[in-house]
Amino acid sequence: MDDQLTSIHNPLVVKFRRAIRDARFRDKHSVVVVEGFRLVRDAFSAGWLPTEVIYTAEFETRPEGRAFLEELRRGGFTPRLFRVSAQVFQSISEEVHPQGVMAMGPQPNAAPDSLRSGPAGSRYGPFVVVLASIQDPGNLGTIVRVADAAGVSGILVTRGTTDPWAPKAVRAAMGSTFHVPVVLGERPESEMRTLQAAGVACLGTSARGHIDYRKVDYRRPVAIWFGNEGNGLSDELLALCDAVVSIPIYGRAESLNVSTAAAVVLYEAASQREGS
Repeated sequence: MDDQLTSIHNPLVVKFRRAIRDARFRDKHSVVVVEGFRLVRDAFSAGWLPTEVIYTAEFETRPEGRAFLEELRRGGFTPRLFRVSAQVFQSISEEVHPQGVMAMGPQPNAAPDSLRSGPAGSRYGPFVVVLASIQDPGNLGTIVRVADAAGVSGILVTRGTTDPWAPKAVRAAMGSTFHVPVVLGERPESEMRTLQAAGVACLGTSARGHIDYRKVDYRRPVAIWFGNEGNGLSDELLALCDAVVSIPIYGRAESLNVSTAAAVVLYEAASQREGS
């Protein structure tokens, strides 16, 4: 029988609430909270091992909920399971229509050395996405999802970029943060020099770039950089890049959203790397 939590002041309830709302708390304790049946199930299936799972009685009455909880109880690694009242769950969740299940566990941050390996089966070496000063967690999560779909080998989140383990970022990534190695890095300039020293070409993306993104050869060890939503990559970073690419604008729009731009460029890179 799983333990029951009925007070919004219970220490574990408070921990869940702080892990969702407080970036400094997440960073200090290196935890992430995943909410919603599909996300929790997908993260668990990808090998993430939560330490605590809370659920409502209503979630357990659903066939898929009951089956999932039984799977957790039977597994070789069993997180602590807690049934909570609807009121307690609502006090934690930031969802408009919560699904009645969430899990907390360690942030699966990858080691920096993981960026030196290419995708499985690739002969072209590392295929890395670097995020520098992106501030919207929804944009970050969407880029992570796109990067996962494009088959990148790793994602580097440089200092000054929004938290990839914020709930909005995790939701927008739709499980992809658990599929691709995510590295929390240092200052962008330092990380670029480190990648270049390892033989990885750093390609910046900018509306001011003079090279059409389709004219670049991505069939080599490469790191593609995406910058801040409003200002893009800094002048200092652009000067350090091995090349700076841009996406042609044919209509009257000033620019593309950074996550849309990432989809365009990453799929061109993936197409080249897979097509030859």
